[in-house]
Amino acid sequence: MNNQYRFAVALGVFWLLIALQFGDAWLRGWATHAQMRRRHGLGEHGGLIVDIPLSLLFAYLVAKYHFFWFSDWSMGILGGWYVAWNILTFVVFVPAGRTKPEAHTANGKVFLAMHVHNVYAALLSLIATMVFLPGFSTPEVSKGDIWFMAIFLCVWAFFGVRKFNPHWNFDTATKQQVGAEIALLLALAVGRTIL
Repeated sequence: MNNQYRFAVALGVFWLLIALQFGDAWLRGWATHAQMRRRHGLGEHGGLIVDIPLSLLFAYLVAKYHFFWFSDWSMGILGGWYVAWNILTFVVFVPAGRTKPEAHTANGKVFLAMHVHNVYAALLSLIATMVFLPGFSTPEVSKGDIWFMAIFLCVWAFFGVRKFNPHWNFDTATKQQVGAEIALLLALAVGRTIL
């Protein structure tokens, strides 16, 4: 399979998963700033906005490197990430959605968009894991691509949680989450490229 084809297939899968989340949110009136302000007095979060460049980056990585998708380790990692994202749904996102409702969860409810998000997030988490850990691709991921992904994901860490409405504040819990994600990403990049 050539690089352009792998890029197109990966991007198609990512955009389908993004579109399914958006479609579910749209039908419930949680997809756009205008819908949320009109129905709920709120604005959307940045996750959808950063999903487009994020999906382009990950499609580029899928096209450039031959990842070992179906090894026992890869399948175990994918399953582990899917379980982790589902745990995060009920431990982090549902409680947060009680005070900061959004397209995925609100008022203690989990919507279809959240379930699709968990599939999307698990898939991208698998790719990130295969980038940050050696032995999951041919050729090995270049240091430049590791650092580019790490830096991009540091920006994503903030905008992925950012809510674009006047009610949102960068509270302590969100600062700790973003700080921990950035520290982890930089530690992984340093560990993979320098140590």
